Amino acid sequence: MKKLLAVLLLSVMVLGVTGAAWAEDREPATPELTIEEAVEMALKNSKKIMSSKISIDAAYETRQQASRYAFGFTASNDFYEDTAAMRYLASLQRADVAWQINRKSQILLEDSITFAAHQVYYKLLQEIAAVNQYEIEKKDAELQRTVAQARFKVGLLQQLDMERVEVAVVTANSNLDKARESLAYAYINFNYLVGLWPNDRPILTEVPEYEQLEVINLNNFIERSLTDNPSIWQKEKSVDLARYAVEGFNFNDPQAGSYRVKELELDQAILSAADAKDEARKKLKELYYDIRKTEEQLPVLEQSIKLSKESLRVISLRYEAGMATRSEVVSAETALAKVEKSMLDLVCGHDLQKKAFTKPWVMAMASQAPSQSGD
Repeated sequence: MKKLLAVLLLSVMVLGVTGAAWAEDREPATPELTIEEAVEMALKNSKKIMSSKISIDAAYETRQQASRYAFGFTASNDFYEDTAAMRYLASLQRADVAWQINRKSQILLEDSITFAAHQVYYKLLQEIAAVNQYEIEKKDAELQRTVAQARFKVGLLQQLDMERVEVAVVTANSNLDKARESLAYAYINFNYLVGLWPNDRPILTEVPEYEQLEVINLNNFIERSLTDNPSIWQKEKSVDLARYAVEGFNFNDPQAGSYRVKELELDQAILSAADAKDEARKKLKELYYDIRKTEEQLPVLEQSIKLSKESLRVISLRYEAGMATRSEVVSAETALAKVEKSMLDLVCGHDLQKKAFTKPWVMAMASQAPSQSGD
């Protein structure tokens, strides 16, 4: 028996090492993913959601047990004091609210992970575009250096100007290296969230479309948002819990603590809920005006793209006719790549702003995207 266990243990160790080596040596997977597919993968991959579901089940069982105690007590123990019945009822109320809070917490978590999936998807799109832009810029800088070297040899360019051209090449190479490094990090964060291997290189098949935010009445929207906000709801339920603690207080229990402290905790919960609403109103108004500022930039970028495309078209025609250089064409491509990258940044940022405005409770998780599926 001992020999069998030893063989099994050795087999597991060998398989574990082999599996790890395979994970290191495997070819990177290149699945094609839409935004919605990435969101679905992130939700399925999240261990926090799995843990949240367990918490909900546990809270429900606690609630059921409290219900059995409360109703069983009132049915068969009429000779007890009324205060005891009130304690059992308060315990049931607290358990019920705790269960509801756990359910709302899962909604918060799912919304936050959905938002995080959009974040990492857009970030990856932007970093891919950045690498493309800097590759063109590097090509442009190298062509400019070739032209400059030719002019320098025949005395048409001074030493200082030649050095500036060389610096531009070094800068272009440095920018490209940094962009590639940022892209590698973007892949790691994306893959971590959706459950892919770190060295996988998914192909993103979707780009967000620009759509202006439509709000008829800002104040009405904000008040409706407060009603729908799970974070605010949780604060209000904390008030209920504090009230139940006061109503179900047992003055005969030496371990119950201070009744006055329970009253103060209720006052504190009420103030905390009111403050959360005020803070949410403030942030929503700020975000609304930030979105409007973003939208004001769109016509400028659209015009810049239009002019850049026309400039590239004209220079390409001149190049084909022998009236322009290859360097001029690449310079025009560089200008277009820059403004297109700016447009992508604007559209991605604007879409995230709108999502945060529609579900402001996800904003607290905005900077934690890579950790959403962590252990």
